[in-house]
Amino acid sequence: MRSSELHILLVDDNEVNRRVLGHMLKRLGHDVTMAASGQEAIDQCENGTFDFIFMDMMMPGINGLEATRTIRNAEEGRRRTPIVAVTANVERHDEKACAEAGMDAFMTKPFTLDQVRACLDRFSQSRFSNPESEGLNPAILNAFIQTMGADDLAFVQDILGDLLSEANRNRAIIQDALDNGDAATVARASHSLKSAASVVGAEQLADTCHRFERSARDGKLDDVRMSLSMFDGALNLVRSDIEAFKAQHESPVR
Repeated sequence: MRSSELHILLVDDNEVNRRVLGHMLKRLGHDVTMAASGQEAIDQCENGTFDFIFMDMMMPGINGLEATRTIRNAEEGRRRTPIVAVTANVERHDEKACAEAGMDAFMTKPFTLDQVRACLDRFSQSRFSNPESEGLNPAILNAFIQTMGADDLAFVQDILGDLLSEANRNRAIIQDALDNGDAATVARASHSLKSAASVVGAEQLADTCHRFERSARDGKLDDVRMSLSMFDGALNLVRSDIEAFKAQHESPVR
């Protein structure tokens, strides 16, 4: 998807802020929908689909963090919309709060047109090139099935179940390592899961693990923290595809 095709939701209770960022986005060729509150953002997401959301953190009533949690809960098992916090706060606890709420990154006020473009480009390269991305690539999964034996689907289902267990286990290991500032463990856990995910075609999950591993080896644990919700979104897609695979190949009841 070209950047000019992005449908963006801009959420901010301050009219001046909305107009300024909205003007920047339109200059970059985007289609912009505006919301003046957290509740309005939730309502907009219930009624439409967006490629990207800029979310102000500090708003009266339902703030940006609460709105993000609600949006994430509603899209569970479906494609995640990247959400970037727009905030003047840059403290470490603000980064953690954004990540825990399900935000993917943050952009601090004031910002330039180039910063807005760079923010969008970052996600365009990794997410929007295939907006209908699957949890499991059918071609790779089918090749795996043929290799393992198409007449032994029970074994394939066992492997897929093992992948889910491994993903959940490594997700917990990564979280614990992040809490302890242990970059080496983040890198090891990410590398291990990347390999397992790649085998059965869980490409988005494997790609996220690859970026986690690279960031951890570079000592950039904040990048990993801010991308945990992307991991969870990819894992939800994998889980959904595995459930569909099992249902499709379930033995009929006699």
